[in-house]
Amino acid sequence: MRRILFILSILFVLLPACMQHGLRDGTYRVYRVIDGDTVIIHDVGRVRLAEVDAPELDTPEGQAARDELAARIEGRPVRVEFVRRKKASPAGPVGSVVFDRYGRILAKISP
Repeated sequence: MRRILFILSILFVLLPACMQHGLRDGTYRVYRVIDGDTVIIHDVGRVRLAEVDAPELDTPEGQAARDELAARIEGRPVRVEFVRRKKASPAGPVGSVVFDRYGRILAKISP
């Protein structure tokens, strides 16, 4: 039993790093805009725009922010620069991709 727990604990430490290994800064296509600061990107997943705080979607301003972002980047290729850890933490080693509390990858995006 101890051996199984040890193996599982190792997997939980290594798995996030392995999953992030393939994420490289570069050009990706935006599949869908969720709201004014969240998009789904092909081959990446759900991405939270770093340094952007859009109004909530249930407000008129939030809907306008989503529509504006969709008009600019939805279905188009964008340059993605992933936010990476500068210091090691329980969430990951130095250089690993940063996730927010909702499991979205943090990144800077430019058209």
